[in-house]
Amino acid sequence: MRRFWVCILCLLMVAMGCSPSESPDIPLEDKGEEPVQDLLVESETIRIGTFDYRPMEYLEDGEAAGPFIELTRMIMERLGYDYEFVHVPFGRAVEMTERGTVDMIVDLYDIPERRENILFSEQPIGMYSVHVYGNEDIEGIFNGDLLSLKGLRLGVTTGYSYGERIDALLTEENFVVESVNNPDSNFEKLRQGRLDAVIDLWNYYNLYKRQYGEELPFQILEPAMDSTYSYVGFSKAAGRYQLREDFDRELKALYEDGTYQEIMSRHDLGEYMTRFASRLDNEGVPKKYFHTPEKGPLRMGILENTPPFAYIEDDEPKGLVVDILREFSLRTSYPIDIQGYPFPRILEKLRFGELDIGADMFLLESRTEFILYPDQHPLIAMPYSLFKLKDNPFEYNGDPETLKGQRIGILLGYSLADLDYMKEDENYTIISADTPIQSVENLLKGRVDLIIDITSTGREVAQDMGVADQVVDLPIVLNTNYTYIGFSKFNELEDLVAEYERTLMTMYKDGTLQELYDRYDLNMPTLPQQ
Repeated sequence: MRRFWVCILCLLMVAMGCSPSESPDIPLEDKGEEPVQDLLVESETIRIGTFDYRPMEYLEDGEAAGPFIELTRMIMERLGYDYEFVHVPFGRAVEMTERGTVDMIVDLYDIPERRENILFSEQPIGMYSVHVYGNEDIEGIFNGDLLSLKGLRLGVTTGYSYGERIDALLTEENFVVESVNNPDSNFEKLRQGRLDAVIDLWNYYNLYKRQYGEELPFQILEPAMDSTYSYVGFSKAAGRYQLREDFDRELKALYEDGTYQEIMSRHDLGEYMTRFASRLDNEGVPKKYFHTPEKGPLRMGILENTPPFAYIEDDEPKGLVVDILREFSLRTSYPIDIQGYPFPRILEKLRFGELDIGADMFLLESRTEFILYPDQHPLIAMPYSLFKLKDNPFEYNGDPETLKGQRIGILLGYSLADLDYMKEDENYTIISADTPIQSVENLLKGRVDLIIDITSTGREVAQDMGVADQVVDLPIVLNTNYTYIGFSKFNELEDLVAEYERTLMTMYKDGTLQELYDRYDLNMPTLPQQ
């Protein structure tokens, strides 16, 4: 049956003016292609999109072949699914997966623009590494930085992206860049001494080396310029959520029991396996939150009036934290519903799983019982100040002892960090308010002498209320605390936290995070380099 459909597909492809062996633009960047005509099959058979990417997957005697195909066959047979391979160019395989005319695709980068329509396995099926290749003289020059080869003749492949960082370096000012249509031509020019170095995927180098059959006058240079995992993708349009979960479980099992390694070795890919396994064993499998439509959107709670961090304006959530989480939602395709609540209610809802995410969470030991915190990823450094009425003669000298005898307004449920002891000390008079606006109102009405609030929030609330000429902050900052995004431990969101951290680091590296902080004229806390 599978051979029948492959034959039908080949006839259709010939009629469309392409061949099954047409080389796809993979996997660094997809070129635009004509929209594919749906190949509908009235059956429950799982249709698996494949393409030509030797040595991992290809067509041989009319049948899909290669180590990725062998792994996929083994898993589908273990699971008991009926299946067939649909071999088309790469761009068409992606489009068919997005539209649901195939159920899954082997293999694919997990990038934000694909997540709207495609589910990805958590376990990578492979890895693609971008390297520089050159002779011994070039090896002596190359230090891991592409600019160490500045001024040399560098071969690249037309239409490929090597990642934003590398692409930015590949300019005429830095190199004599020579572009060809396929990697083999570059390696041939390098072998003949017509290039000084080539930058390309390890897979292409390995395939050329095997086809050439002789010792090459150049070699791979370490370290890799970049390496990216590839995954198996599953169609959301076809509703393949359960298939994704089943397949991912079996793919992990094949790696853990050594079957994956055996298959790679059988295909003479031992060196590839060593590179892949070394990274995977050192870093672990990148965790992914498995979201299904039945779960509904992630529920996030923010304070209604803590500008510029988070607030509600015209019934619309706004602020830095809101923008960061919306960017996270866009990149992961996890829908988020953001609602405003008083802070004590946010804590209560996180404790009992009625919210998934909460904003403005200080890292307190008492809260770790029910809140999961991202490791070392604070969002905001928040200096706290004392505010008073302008005609109040009180001056703060930095000694908390001088606050005894003053009526001090704070926000209910908020931590004062190392000054939290004041809440329990009877020598301090603490009066709580539900919101920053209510706190300022208490000050204006004489119910409190001073209020403690985040410096920027207190100033902005006074400005919005039109009382900035009456309410002033004292020059000495009380202390500085860091806030985080908190996740409900009740809802077992450890994988979501891991994916949030990974996405936040990507936003940091590509400059998006800095742009969001600049939008609100805020300083970004330093994030660890990874």
